[in-house]
Amino acid sequence: MKPRQHRPCVGEDGRRAIYVGVAAVPLSIFGCAMSTSFESHVVRLFGEGALPYVIYGTVIIVAIVAMIAYRFIPKRAIIPLGTIGWVLSFILLYWWFWLGPGALKM
Repeated sequence: MKPRQHRPCVGEDGRRAIYVGVAAVPLSIFGCAMSTSFESHVVRLFGEGALPYVIYGTVIIVAIVAMIAYRFIPKRAIIPLGTIGWVLSFILLYWWFWLGPGALKM
């Protein structure tokens, strides 16, 4: 008798969608940081005209690094990592939205 093969319940597309939570954490941190004095530091460093490009470039870099890291992370760890990432992102963003931008100032 052949042993039964276990088929994964979550397919590749579902794993990738859950894994996006890993990239959502640094983007959530970056988004919240842009509402503090960090934005003025970025403007001073790059200039007012370059600020949109810095924001866009940061998103692209985080997305590329996350896609590269996806290949090296074991499949069994992707769902827990992505879930933790989504939870942390939502906690951080809800905290920021409920308490306001000043909640993250130190």
